[in-house]
Amino acid sequence: MKKFYQLFSIVFALLFLCLPLIKHIYTGDEIKSEENRNLTQMPSQAINLTSLSKYTSQFDTYLADQFGFRDAFIRTANRLRYRLFNEATSKQITMGKNGFIFLNSHSAKHLYSLINNVCDIKPLTKNLQDDAIKVFSKFIKLYENQGYQTGIAIIPTKSRIYPENLLNPQAEICQANTTTWLDKRVKEVTGRGIYYPLDKFRQWKSEFQVFLPAYFHWNGELPYRVAEDMMKNYWHIEPKLEVKSENTSVETDLKRFLFGLNIHDETKKYDYSPYKITSCKGAHCFKDLAHVYKRIIGFRYFKDSNTHRKLLILSDSFGAKITPHFIRGFDEVAMIELNRLKKKERLAFFESVLTIEKPTHFLLLFHDGGSKGRTLLLNNILSKYD
Repeated sequence: MKKFYQLFSIVFALLFLCLPLIKHIYTGDEIKSEENRNLTQMPSQAINLTSLSKYTSQFDTYLADQFGFRDAFIRTANRLRYRLFNEATSKQITMGKNGFIFLNSHSAKHLYSLINNVCDIKPLTKNLQDDAIKVFSKFIKLYENQGYQTGIAIIPTKSRIYPENLLNPQAEICQANTTTWLDKRVKEVTGRGIYYPLDKFRQWKSEFQVFLPAYFHWNGELPYRVAEDMMKNYWHIEPKLEVKSENTSVETDLKRFLFGLNIHDETKKYDYSPYKITSCKGAHCFKDLAHVYKRIIGFRYFKDSNTHRKLLILSDSFGAKITPHFIRGFDEVAMIELNRLKKKERLAFFESVLTIEKPTHFLLLFHDGGSKGRTLLLNNILSKYD
């Protein structure tokens, strides 16, 4: 009986260790791990001696991705690496000074491309710069002429505001390049011009934490301040609501790159509950646009007032945190993220969205690392008006 229990214990332990592998084989090879990547796929069977060596190597990698307790081991290793050496496993993350964490690239194929772009380490070509100024001016003029109070906001990211917390060589270059091509040429955009609050962000550093150390996007006081500043100084609208804030803690928005780490920042949150704001989040809030944008992400906010002002924001991922704060000056605010808009959907979407939404104010908002992408997008959209 004793031997039976020993054998049973061994078999049970082996099954437990193999559960992740069994689950992976059963559910398929495309399931993503918590490390924000696809686990290694089961290799095809070797069909000859030539492919046998490659097969065995691939199968070793496959098993390495699927062994029992793998996530626990990686989580522990990441914690040790971060606590002891201030390093992250993901190459897209740059661990800086004073607890600062920087997203250096949106793509693992182009490391440091975000920091290189915004700090002018690898600036846009002169032709792309000229195209950007031209197309931004054209965008504003086109929709202003159609009766919409149209604007563009370019949001400086953390590398421009806290370069001293980067590590060299990026720290030295970003601090030296205090003026980039965008800083020099942004005022060339005609019409209403670009809202580009670089100087304000640098000034606000002495008043509050502009970007949270462990955050890539803005959070807390910064988007609240920017919304207020835009309404007052860009559209000359006086916000009506006085909103109270309180301290809170938020988990880093970079957690998918920091597997196993529990990192939080102190920030502020704003209480709109006294004002009976109605909100709607998700694709169902934009049913009339489903035929031109299949994977839509968006938000709506409403309040009872008679200003007859509605703001429509087309944005990258920075739009989510600032959108609710515009309700202080508008009856309705709608925000649609462009990140999932497919190339073949672009023209039909831009031709439909204003007719369907009927805003009084129209804003294109993106961070400074998206200048090239938005230039190419608008060139594509506006080329029909040449």
